Amino acid sequence: DYSKIEICVEFKWDTSLDAFDDPFIEEQSDIPSFVHPSKSVKDTLGQITAYASMQLGSQYHTHAFSVLIIQDTACIVRWDQEGAIVMCPIKYGED
Repeated sequence: DYSKIEICVEFKWDTSLDAFDDPFIEEQSDIPSFVHPSKSVKDTLGQITAYASMQLGSQYHTHAFSVLIIQDTACIVRWDQEGAIVMCPIKYGED
């Protein structure tokens, strides 16, 4: 029931599912990107975007937060009606 969720935390054990690249990479279009250009990453992005959309669509909030954890790294994402802001990756075992 997404009308009652406060924060969504998604765990992935495989590093190939890490959606965000640090540092930025250059794609073929020469536009800097922080998203890995692979199908499995697009699936991960679709999944966390769907969760945020369901949460924002069923609650009266201006924004929501989610956490994507890949092994020992966490990314905090702030979602609102305009899009998402991805914080720098946190090595939670070290930082």
